[in-house]
Amino acid sequence: APSLPLSSEKDPSFKTRFPGKSTCCIISSAHPEWFERFYDSKAGPITAKARVNQSGKRKNEEYSELKKALEEKFLCALYRHYPQLKGKVDYVSIGSPLTNKYYLGRNDSYGLEHTPARYGGALDMMRPKTDVNGLWITGHDVGSVGIVGALNSGIMTAMAILNYGIWDLVVAKRNVIEDLMEMDKEAAAASKE
Repeated sequence: APSLPLSSEKDPSFKTRFPGKSTCCIISSAHPEWFERFYDSKAGPITAKARVNQSGKRKNEEYSELKKALEEKFLCALYRHYPQLKGKVDYVSIGSPLTNKYYLGRNDSYGLEHTPARYGGALDMMRPKTDVNGLWITGHDVGSVGIVGALNSGIMTAMAILNYGIWDLVVAKRNVIEDLMEMDKEAAAASKE
């Protein structure tokens, strides 16, 4: 399922600068293999100095049709969640793993690539605790892809910082979410006294 972040909602000045407008960036994952036939390997590696048509996608009718089909699917997803936007979208731009490869030098637009090697142990060192004292990391690259991965990573990081371990989870039947909810109830009760 795609993610539908409304970037303009994060900017308090956006409504003043662009009244009646908003932005939405629909993010979904795509397999690079779907786009390999459009890549021009003869063009050589992508470098900052050479920005030629290395992807082989420009002026390619099949690629344009594929992007148009993706655009229609993404807009259907947008209208399913926000039906009031139908007929009000002014601009759409579709990127693909080839777009990312051209600009970023890799298939994924954000985070680490979601390959079998990643989930097969190649990135086992990606854990909340780092070798730098007091530095902890969180986010979907620590857990799994997407919003749910980022949320789970936040829980993993909080548990690591608070030294929750297998004893807490299995034997004591504790977890950080329930403990925080209990603390919230205790604080609310204390404020009523």
